[in-house]
Amino acid sequence: MLATMTLEAALLTAVSFLTGALGIFAKYFWIKAVKCEVDRDEMRSQLMELSSSVGRLEGRAHLVDALSPKIDEIHSLSREIRSEREGVAKSFLKLNETLDKIISSKQDTPL
Repeated sequence: MLATMTLEAALLTAVSFLTGALGIFAKYFWIKAVKCEVDRDEMRSQLMELSSSVGRLEGRAHLVDALSPKIDEIHSLSREIRSEREGVAKSFLKLNETLDKIISSKQDTPL
């Protein structure tokens, strides 16, 4: 026997179906929103860490820019010191040779 559905029963079934579907969509979008919020919080912390790193790197870059002339000056002074040290070493060698000559000449002369 074929059961006939009244208009009221059909409307009630349709409204129930739509309400259930809306509930399922609402739950789906709620879960998506929660996941997005979690991802946003995670990315926010990563973004803050990244911006902190960028800030430190910019600070270091400014420091290097500020110190660059001083570094060049230090290299220049180092070269000057090195050349003066070589000059002093040559002077010591000449002094040593002179002292050796004096000592050898004193040893050659009888007392």
